[in-house]
Amino acid sequence: MPTYEMFWDCEYCDTAKLLGKTHRHCPTCGAPQKPESRYFPPEDEKVAVEDHAFVGADRECKSCNTPNSAAADYCTNCGNVLDEAKAIKTKGEVDAGAQSGTRKPAPKPQESEDQGGGGVSAVAAGGGLFGFGCMGLLVAGFLLMTLLCLVNTFWTESAELTVKSHSWSRTIEIEKLKLVDVEEWCDAMPAGAESVSRTQKKRKTRKIKDGETCKTVNVDQGDGTFKTREDCTPKFRDEDVMDAWCSWKQEKWATSATRKANGEGLDSPPKWPEAKVDGCKTRGCTRTGTKTERYVVKLAEADGALQECAMKEPKWKSMAVGSRWTGSKAMLTGNLNCADLAPVK
Repeated sequence: MPTYEMFWDCEYCDTAKLLGKTHRHCPTCGAPQKPESRYFPPEDEKVAVEDHAFVGADRECKSCNTPNSAAADYCTNCGNVLDEAKAIKTKGEVDAGAQSGTRKPAPKPQESEDQGGGGVSAVAAGGGLFGFGCMGLLVAGFLLMTLLCLVNTFWTESAELTVKSHSWSRTIEIEKLKLVDVEEWCDAMPAGAESVSRTQKKRKTRKIKDGETCKTVNVDQGDGTFKTREDCTPKFRDEDVMDAWCSWKQEKWATSATRKANGEGLDSPPKWPEAKVDGCKTRGCTRTGTKTERYVVKLAEADGALQECAMKEPKWKSMAVGSRWTGSKAMLTGNLNCADLAPVK
């Protein structure tokens, strides 16, 4: 690929657009070229290098800071030995046409008003309080909610409570084998499906290669020249993948009724509700489904405030009315931690 010269501007006499490889010293005032002053030229001013032999990135003379070829043993400006000279830092790569064609000046440190430099304060530079932006507010809100949750979990106080009452409930679902409507991809349709209808539907999207996107890149060689390179990446387009979508009827066990029993107090022993089913396995038959149970104790704090705890049946039975229990509750919400309830000794 072709090789071109970098540009540099003399900082002593302001001569501009000197050639990085040809002009190692300023032809106007004789000042040595500084590698950090090199920059990519504009596209319409590129200067090709004739018979260029790449010999590696320049090394900077530690005595006079003059750039020298990597193949040189002595500085061409002051004659110093280059055995400890360090390689210069290159400008890397830039898309062709994206370079400005001018040297970027070194950034000046920003001064604050306290330093007397008339600079902009940090708050003003960041857009003030609103410089946080929506994302900053969301993050702050999330952190606040997390903090409140942690405080509510760990900031607790002890409480002594008296058992006031008990309640329980038990539920059984009744399932019936019946025809239900189902919609799914046809490859999931079971044998024995009835009233089947089919249609085409988009199932997924796949990527199809559709040409390439190419750009020319300028690459700094570190010796006052740069090369151009063509970079190409494939382009893709989305293509819908269609598949068969089916609607059908099939036999399934589905909840048709719910039976529930409940009671108050320990004198009303928990029992399951009556659930009559036929137990057969043909359409229209019934069977028992999911069973659930819940046992709740109500407790009163010293000030009369009521708390409610759900627990397993053995512990529920062990908490007699009038018995005293200790526990902890959250300072922020006042909610009782039912898991650590213990009888008062």
